[in-house]
Amino acid sequence: MHAHPQHARASGPSRRSVLRGAGAAGLLLGVGGLTACDRRESTAAAQAGPPRRGGRLRIGMVGAGKSESFNPSGAASALINVAQVTAVFDSLVAIGPDLSLRPMLALSWSSDDTATTWTFRLRPGVRWHDGKPFTADDVLYSLNWMSDPTNLLSVAVANVDLPQSAAPDPETVVVRLLRPDLLFPQAIAGTWIVQNRATDFSRPVGTGPFVFDSLMPGQVSVCRRNPHYWDTGKPYVDSLVIQSISDDNARVNALLGSQIDVVAQIPYAQAKAYDGAGLRLLDSPSIAAQGFYMAVDHKPFDDARVRQAMRLLVDRQQLVDVALYGYGTVGNDLFGRGLTYYADDIPQRKRNVAQAKALLAQASHEHGLTIDLETAPAAPGE
Repeated sequence: MHAHPQHARASGPSRRSVLRGAGAAGLLLGVGGLTACDRRESTAAAQAGPPRRGGRLRIGMVGAGKSESFNPSGAASALINVAQVTAVFDSLVAIGPDLSLRPMLALSWSSDDTATTWTFRLRPGVRWHDGKPFTADDVLYSLNWMSDPTNLLSVAVANVDLPQSAAPDPETVVVRLLRPDLLFPQAIAGTWIVQNRATDFSRPVGTGPFVFDSLMPGQVSVCRRNPHYWDTGKPYVDSLVIQSISDDNARVNALLGSQIDVVAQIPYAQAKAYDGAGLRLLDSPSIAAQGFYMAVDHKPFDDARVRQAMRLLVDRQQLVDVALYGYGTVGNDLFGRGLTYYADDIPQRKRNVAQAKALLAQASHEHGLTIDLETAPAAPGE
């Protein structure tokens, strides 16, 4: 079961969720969120003509208290940090709304026949917010900086052979891998490039669409438009304000009261309640997924027949409709739907109670099996 994401560009946490599940047998479900925006103007008017420039965009997000920061090394610990960092910093490549890769600081990328050497051609003419030119040295420094075990981005570069990676010229980076990886560009799509020798991110300098202005952790951050952004003409707004509002009802009330313009991380129940009631709900596809994990080294899940029975017992569509309020799609026990090389040709697994009972009987559970499923109110489906 796949769901829609909480943040269009927040791919890093989703990817780590996938990596955490590696090596565990699972029944794949879904996870995600939704955004809503104030509809003070009619949709027809908003869609007519080109986007208007100027103004201030105010976004309400679940706060992270004193841990709120513009430091990319720990951004994935909270979505509000991901949003703030993404406003100031760019990645080499990004995953677009249709889940395809799109160029950012890298204009193109290619691998050798073994998929162990990747060459990235960098976008020329990009400048950091302090006016310095962006070069391949910044990328090499960023890869080494990410490799620190305390950096939450380190998993993305764990397969990079850093001593063998090089910058043959200012606009080219050659990344050597320890093992072949056809999806390496996807692996680094949720990471950010920092300036060569950067260590202090209290006043961050990036190449992104917005320039850092101020941060009051647990309250609000303010960024202003980067007039020299490489994506000519963007961003459209003059300033970006991200407010910390942890209470779900308070965030929606702030939107209804015109205190903010966009509210992120709307609970699915609220999304259902307000959909069409003066608000416009926005969602997009995601590779984010959620599953029931079964410890294959503990009974009864050390028996493959029990694991197979679990996969056959679940009514997946009912879980989408009830646990996710319909904001998701049925998964097929595979991560990465929508990405390149996803096995779309595998038939969708369907519920088959009779076959599940037969498998349990073969595994010496002919009288049934009682299993406790742990849940949490942290997010729908958990």
